[in-house]
Amino acid sequence: MGEVQSGTPGRVFENLIIMGSAPGENYVSPPGDLRAYDVLTGKTVWTFHTVPHPGEFGYQTWPPEAYKYIGGANTWGEVTIDEKRGIAYFPLGSPTYDLYGADRTGANLFGNCLLALDARTGKRLWHFQTVHHDLWDYDLTTAPKLLTVRNNGKMVDVIAQPTKFGYLYVFNRVTGEPLWPVEERPAPKSDMPGEVSWPTQPHPTTPPPFARQKFTVDDIYPHVDPEEKERIREILVNARNEGLFTPPAFNRNQIGVPGENGGSNLGSTAADPQTGWLFREVLRRADNPSDDRDDSGDGEVRPRNPRAAGV
Repeated sequence: MGEVQSGTPGRVFENLIIMGSAPGENYVSPPGDLRAYDVLTGKTVWTFHTVPHPGEFGYQTWPPEAYKYIGGANTWGEVTIDEKRGIAYFPLGSPTYDLYGADRTGANLFGNCLLALDARTGKRLWHFQTVHHDLWDYDLTTAPKLLTVRNNGKMVDVIAQPTKFGYLYVFNRVTGEPLWPVEERPAPKSDMPGEVSWPTQPHPTTPPPFARQKFTVDDIYPHVDPEEKERIREILVNARNEGLFTPPAFNRNQIGVPGENGGSNLGSTAADPQTGWLFREVLRRADNPSDDRDDSGDGEVRPRNPRAAGV
């Protein structure tokens, strides 16, 4: 049996403590249900099933019996609360198993979603899925940030969600509408027997990616020994290497960039609500592709201003 635990102490809102969960994303891991408890009595006030049960919203995005054996889809990172509006925002992780999905055909809500719930009742207000049918462990774990930004001449309360794969999604805090267009673009098809990868993935058009999303022969560090350079080149040309959403390959290598430990991860983002600036600590960053420090995780903090686009 898997363990049900928490990676963070939760968030207190009024008389509630609101919790995510950290059951893991392996086989036999429990589902990542979200819960609120009364701080005085300890009683459960509400529970939200992140792998929907029959009759619940999103149930049709899974095989019929998935709620009995699929786990994960959990907030093992941090919860964000808009106290004025009473909205709790949960960045949700990958379903089990996070690198293989032949036993969970479908888009798999609420895996890899930014999910907004009524903090008092646990009712779903809106959601946005950043990865359909995750095969890359691209779970959301960075706490989404509350900001007020200027867009098209108006001040808008937004919530900004950084990702492991280098995109920043920005939404109207109340409605869940993207601040800038998000395009569903074709994604590579899996060649794994039994696997049904999702045909498209959502790409925000603004702001640009903050982490590298591909690695080709042109990105090999030019100063390595010739023998090593040729070895790396051979790996690249013989592997599946079709960009950000290259699925795990069958009987050959796969190039996954920025990978499950790239981009923005746990505790790597901060925001200044007064200025609208968002600060990110980025692994495998997007600039200087020939710089050998790019993949070192050197802790550089890269500020971006969400207000800069669409003002």
